[in-house]
Amino acid sequence: MSFVQPINRENDLIAVLENYEEKIDHFYWFVDALQKDGIQNSWDARINKNGKDWSCKIYYQKLSTGMDIVGIEDSGTYGLTGVIPQNAEDVVSAIRTEDSNERLCYFSSSYWSRKATSAIGSRGRGKLVFIGASEESKIYFDSLRSSDSKYIFGTSYLDENKQIQTDVKEGEEAELERKKLFGNEIKPLSKFGTRVIIPSPKEQIKNSFEFEKINEFIQHTWWEILYKFNADISVENDGWLTKISSSPWLPFNSEDSTKTEDYPDIKLNQDSYKIKKMSFTYLGEKEIPELYEGISIQRSGMSVQHLDVSQLIGDQIGKKIIGYVELDEKLEAEMRLNEGPEHFSIMWNRIIPTQLKNVIKSKALEFAKKYNLIENEENGANNNQRKAEITIQKELNNIARQLGYSGIGQQTKKRKKHPRASDDPIRISVPDFETPSPTGRVNYGEFIKGAYAIPINATGESIKTLIKVSIEHNDNIFKLSNKELLFEEEVLLNEKTDIKIGWDKLEITDLFAPGQYYLISKMIAIETKKINKEISFQKGDEMYRTVSRTFYVEEEPKDTGAFRLQRAESNDKNKYFWWEPEGNSWTIYWNGKHPAIQKVADDEETLQAELRRISYLIAIAIFCSDDEILNEENKKPKFFTKDELDDSNFDDLLLSIFRKESKLIWDKFK
Repeated sequence: MSFVQPINRENDLIAVLENYEEKIDHFYWFVDALQKDGIQNSWDARINKNGKDWSCKIYYQKLSTGMDIVGIEDSGTYGLTGVIPQNAEDVVSAIRTEDSNERLCYFSSSYWSRKATSAIGSRGRGKLVFIGASEESKIYFDSLRSSDSKYIFGTSYLDENKQIQTDVKEGEEAELERKKLFGNEIKPLSKFGTRVIIPSPKEQIKNSFEFEKINEFIQHTWWEILYKFNADISVENDGWLTKISSSPWLPFNSEDSTKTEDYPDIKLNQDSYKIKKMSFTYLGEKEIPELYEGISIQRSGMSVQHLDVSQLIGDQIGKKIIGYVELDEKLEAEMRLNEGPEHFSIMWNRIIPTQLKNVIKSKALEFAKKYNLIENEENGANNNQRKAEITIQKELNNIARQLGYSGIGQQTKKRKKHPRASDDPIRISVPDFETPSPTGRVNYGEFIKGAYAIPINATGESIKTLIKVSIEHNDNIFKLSNKELLFEEEVLLNEKTDIKIGWDKLEITDLFAPGQYYLISKMIAIETKKINKEISFQKGDEMYRTVSRTFYVEEEPKDTGAFRLQRAESNDKNKYFWWEPEGNSWTIYWNGKHPAIQKVADDEETLQAELRRISYLIAIAIFCSDDEILNEENKKPKFFTKDELDDSNFDDLLLSIFRKESKLIWDKFK
């Protein structure tokens, strides 16, 4: 007696999806997997190789019956051609012919594929992703076939015996089945192509349409075909259609960075493998979305994986180098065999991938040396500036401690509100951040309220921005993954924008290791735009200083001092130095873009002197403000005398401030 070994396809499906989740390190991993598999299947099946008359639309729709669906619909493709099977034996017989035109039978099976060597997908896993995307573990599909103009409609689902069942109908019977399930809400296909319908999609997938996350993933994965072929890819959210435009990040052209280098026609080895093009760009102070960090390895118009340049060249400056690698047809075919089955990773330990990685490493080092990037990072102005900043910060906090001014962790009562620096017309605000304790401590089971950023644009002009809100640990120790600690959202920012990015309530669980954490908010330009004479941005510019808030998990904060110095960048001529309260301390910002700073920035001692001169004045002004509060409460001032505060006019008070600064600096150097 012999029999076919039963296979639990439900466990098989779970294992496949877990592999995707492992390879895709962000919260919306399922959405990224869905768009990548859906579009690659469609692009592989296009009739015209230049993409002419090809389109692919991914959409979310709520039907009148109350059912939610997600659809992937293309045109200008061959459709599901080949034998229309009546049973499993028909499918196996068609597959054994190894005819690539048996598209329907390959689609109706798992782990079988017979695509051309130039195709992107090749592992037959796409249907499993589609089925897994449905809470019902089911998909519907239909196709208008280019080979014979026949219309087919089918269903694939996980049955009670843990097997995947497929039923296919053709012609009039197929039309009736579609109408029976969807009425007139799902229209018949009018062009050659294929449609997959996912009923009851998972919540993460539905949310990705509302927040436009799926748009970002498509733009990233398919930047090459969007750029080269103007590929017609669109996303529709319950009737609202958006055509996906070319990525603002790749390719990164010389207008956006003067440190861009292309390396064409590089031979890999003696086997005539060739790299068509390798491109590197140094971003400098610019910021980009996390998806684009590193060097994108391209294959057949699709981004497979990004290589971290900092690991290639052994220097953190590599985090500021992005780019891409395009391969010739022969090398693409070889690399296809060395990809992970999810098409999100490459097996770099194999011979050809190792050779490719070595060439990329060599060229990355060549690029970094050409522009003196490694030397600049290790010995250049940035380190000098940070050293000067730390020195003055220590001096200010020593003065504050000697005078008895409290730093973080020593002051349990909130300060009286002081006037803040004038608001920039374009800014990012974290107005509602609140911890259970005024010291910033949060225990397990407690919540942080208002852990979100609000972007603001009061210029009257719109600008495309990227808002990043993340949580960072003081020692970079996490039990949480990046996808649980980062919000990234592209926002067309104008005066009507009303959006909060982050967490309304952030629960602190034991996944947060004890220690100090920062909520970091950044605003980055994703287009080059001149707003007015005073305000302009280059793509990748940080548009406003980084806004941070501090909290402490399961511990009281240490005394870190009353002052913190932080470099910021602003084109506002009114911004030389300014200061703002953050928690129970003050952050003094100095403008790295101010011409007076740029003139001294490369010399640590000169910069240090300027930081000292202005920061001391600011600290004394803050002391004066706090002493005035104490004086009003009939308490003894700490720095000024009661007479100075009571009897001085502005000129006398200003003279007193300069005298006190002079004495502090004198005592520092005596």
